[in-house]
Amino acid sequence: MWKAIPEIECKQVWDKFYKDFDFKPSIYKKDWPSIRTEKHNYKFSISNLLNNRSNELTSNDFLQKAIDTFIEITTVNEEIYVLDWVHECYNVIPSQLKIDNFKNFNNSCISFIPNGDYYIFLTKDLSNIWFGHPWEETVTIIGTELINAFNRNKPLFLINQNIKLPTTKNWH
Repeated sequence: MWKAIPEIECKQVWDKFYKDFDFKPSIYKKDWPSIRTEKHNYKFSISNLLNNRSNELTSNDFLQKAIDTFIEITTVNEEIYVLDWVHECYNVIPSQLKIDNFKNFNNSCISFIPNGDYYIFLTKDLSNIWFGHPWEETVTIIGTELINAFNRNKPLFLINQNIKLPTTKNWH
């Protein structure tokens, strides 16, 4: 299910990501945001998920809704990239992902909830991106298709906080 990306391909994907999104990794608030884009995007806080202020049900719901979001925008056997900053990167098929894949995967816990590294899930054309920032405690969703799918698969903690995600038709 998780296939390591060959090193040369991983470097090419990272190089494109750095260039296209002006990626500047940093743990320092003064350097944020770590990515910049003119593409449609939405950023939200996940501090409650990271600081154990949520329960397992809420965390599992968030993970399942993230999986469902990528399933909605990909075909049944379509692979996406999963980038783990300064670590091995992978190809995965969203329709084969389960919540348990994110609990103890290779003891590194690559997840839609970043816990110490940048975790980036992206379509092969880099048009739809889930960017997890562990120090800012945010997720940024980039791309019209991904944002609209996430709106349809909104996690409980966003519904409970009465947060409304933007729709692309409201953007200029």
